[in-house]
Amino acid sequence: MIDRAVEYARQRRQFGRPIAEFEMIRDKVARMMADTYAAESMVYLTTGLAERGDVDYSIESALCKIFSSENAWRVVNHAVQIAGGNGFIKEYPYERFLRDCRINMIFEGTNEILRVFVSLAGVQMLGEELKKVGRALRDPIAEIGVLSDFALKKIRQAITDEQFPDIDPLLKKTAVRAAHYAEALSTTAERALREHGKEIIEREFVQERLAEAAGDLYALIACLSRANTRIRDQGAGKAKRDILLTRTFGNAAWRRIRRRLSQVEKNQDANLAQVSDLAYEQGGFGENLIA
Repeated sequence: MIDRAVEYARQRRQFGRPIAEFEMIRDKVARMMADTYAAESMVYLTTGLAERGDVDYSIESALCKIFSSENAWRVVNHAVQIAGGNGFIKEYPYERFLRDCRINMIFEGTNEILRVFVSLAGVQMLGEELKKVGRALRDPIAEIGVLSDFALKKIRQAITDEQFPDIDPLLKKTAVRAAHYAEALSTTAERALREHGKEIIEREFVQERLAEAAGDLYALIACLSRANTRIRDQGAGKAKRDILLTRTFGNAAWRRIRRRLSQVEKNQDANLAQVSDLAYEQGGFGENLIA
């Protein structure tokens, strides 16, 4: 779909030049490229975990499904926008892709359910530490560090194990960002557990933000792993594409992570709950300004 969008943008002319030259089109193409590179990298990294056979990769698989299905929808949406009115003509493939792509966020577990799973599944993955996690849920103040330590350990291992024996200087700044926000994710999760205790199971506003931050973080780690491996094996000259896409994705990802983690504490969740209650009470939108 990216190939078709790029081809159309290069061929379609408006105001005396190809629409590919306009910055709003460039923005769409760049986001499609960077996010798809991240999705591809996540799947590749998770496949490697699956092939090892000695690790539970259920959370990583869920993150792949969430990120990839939503990225596919964004890519198709951007492609339709680039195509303009032609995006709705059956002779072009956009209509079919738009229709068929939407189901991916629903089947095999809706993305909402998978976000809940990602946020809470750590308690089911600890093996020998499961009892300690159970105590943490029963007495979250006494053993508050168990869950957050586990989450941080997984992220740190992903960043510092054999994937990154020596991170290349070209990727160092992005890797430092990833490590920083791994720490921030751990700290935020710990604060959330302190505030909500066992009720964290019901706090889906919080769960969603933590899951989305974890998804962006895992995607960034996957990009770093892929780019670093390419540099190591083939040299920086042949890894220019990987470096550029990793940096581009990373620059957007860490900002999203920062925003989502800050919203765990400062948000308008109460207002959102009130507005949804209003809609339920009214049976819909209620008063219509334009009848």
